[in-house]
Amino acid sequence: MDLRMPDLNMILLAGNLTNDPKYSETKTGTPGVNFYMASNKRFKDRNGPIKEDVCFVGVVAWDNLAVSLPGQPAQGQHCVGDWGAAEPQAVPRGRGATEHG
Repeated sequence: MDLRMPDLNMILLAGNLTNDPKYSETKTGTPGVNFYMASNKRFKDRNGPIKEDVCFVGVVAWDNLAVSLPGQPAQGQHCVGDWGAAEPQAVPRGRGATEHG
């Protein structure tokens, strides 16, 4: 039996921006943007109280996506990122209150 991974490389990430995206360029002029996102998960533990886990993810966007981000999403804003499609997108959605610590 030949088990192989499908030819699919896609990431969907939803959360709040923990800092304003920082635009920069490489020495060869390739645009890049760095930012962090926080994704929260609320759950009940075995004893009953509601708990919350937070996952912080560092993101680096290059080329066309990098050029489209600066000045649009800002810290605390909810964002959904779809990477791996024909044209990657990061779409701001509402406001949040998460801060990078």
